[in-house]
Amino acid sequence: MVERLQGRHKRSGPTAKPDARTDRDDMEPLVRFRPTAGVLPQPRVLEAAGRARMLVALQRLYGNRAVQRLVADGATPTVQRDSVEHVAHPTLRWQDFKGKPNGASSYDAATYSRRTGLSMRGKATKTGGAWTAEATLDASSLDLRASMDRGRSWVRKGKQSADLLRHEQGHFDVQHVLVEKGETAIRAVATGVTGTGTASRPKKALKLAFADLQTTAPFTKLAGTDRVIVAAHNDYDEHPTLGTDHGTKPAQQAQWEADIAADLPGYPVR
Repeated sequence: MVERLQGRHKRSGPTAKPDARTDRDDMEPLVRFRPTAGVLPQPRVLEAAGRARMLVALQRLYGNRAVQRLVADGATPTVQRDSVEHVAHPTLRWQDFKGKPNGASSYDAATYSRRTGLSMRGKATKTGGAWTAEATLDASSLDLRASMDRGRSWVRKGKQSADLLRHEQGHFDVQHVLVEKGETAIRAVATGVTGTGTASRPKKALKLAFADLQTTAPFTKLAGTDRVIVAAHNDYDEHPTLGTDHGTKPAQQAQWEADIAADLPGYPVR
């Protein structure tokens, strides 16, 4: 999924911009700046090394007996992200910022937001000596959602001001509005879209089909959505005349809030 880190309200000292990175996790592209409220993403099963680390952490928290019962039951620890979706949790509270502050950051708060992404289904059939695969979009994944990762979002102690929270709320709202726009754009071009691939082995054929599907219009629109999201978040903070300077310019902050309420007309998804 696309994931965005947003750091707000600069502290004194050198200016440091938030990091940006893109990752692909279960076909959900990651956003530098944001699947239902209270509903967590599917847990990721840890492999051996991760399982061992988790057992050590559980031992520290709950003692040896809890870990012994876990091992005896044959259970595998899982990791869940503490996330909330905008559609069901639209208003942020400081209690949502549960992460540990980054000592190297020049900001007083940071918000991690995501969007869900497009998932694919595939089927391979053998004809003669070759395998032919077809990939299609999973219809349920067209319902794109913006969410906040509460476990990674943080605020410095003593900095929980109403103005700072208002600014963070704007980032969450920007994410939601543009993800909704992206969904509309993707749905308009998603009907009947397929990817195909042919190879001597079924896995290879499916891999080719998935790659082919990712060159189609829905994925192009998804990439366009991410570009608009990045641009809007950057402008919200740092545009030379329209930006809020990380929430420190009240007039610009108010204008952005009005634009968000109007669905950000200056940021179309193409």
